[in-house]
Amino acid sequence: MEKGVTYTYDRRRYTIDVLLATYVSVVGLPLAVVLLSLGVLAPLMLLLAVVCGYSLLNAFVAHAYPRKVTFDGSSVAFESFGHVDSYPAGSIERLRVQRYPDCMRLYLRVNNASPLRGRYFLHCEDLYDPEGNNAGPVYDFLLKLAGEASPAQGKASRGR
Repeated sequence: MEKGVTYTYDRRRYTIDVLLATYVSVVGLPLAVVLLSLGVLAPLMLLLAVVCGYSLLNAFVAHAYPRKVTFDGSSVAFESFGHVDSYPAGSIERLRVQRYPDCMRLYLRVNNASPLRGRYFLHCEDLYDPEGNNAGPVYDFLLKLAGEASPAQGKASRGR
């Protein structure tokens, strides 16, 4: 996807929302495993290890928190930690969207999403193009595409 508008997550918000949680998990997971193996607060350390592992899986393996979204009107690409997933509109056969009604946030599952790929948490109100406009066109495009890809699901997902 060469042309289009690239929306970048607000630097401060991305640091707080994604990077801070990810780096805490980088430290927390080994610490929790060591303390778990020593038997220190075992149930709590097991819970901490699971939460940290899930956070790291989403950030580094699934690339679920895009730092940049490129949109050209008919296709969308998500970039996270140097990894890019691109979806031309015709390649999206199934799009499940959960939207948060009080803001422009979406949880997307594209095609045959699994825990390792095809899942994205988008904060469209915190993504900005070079002119300072938020990612409202991406938000609208994805909601419209969800309705077209699966009309019954699309209506249900918008009502959430």
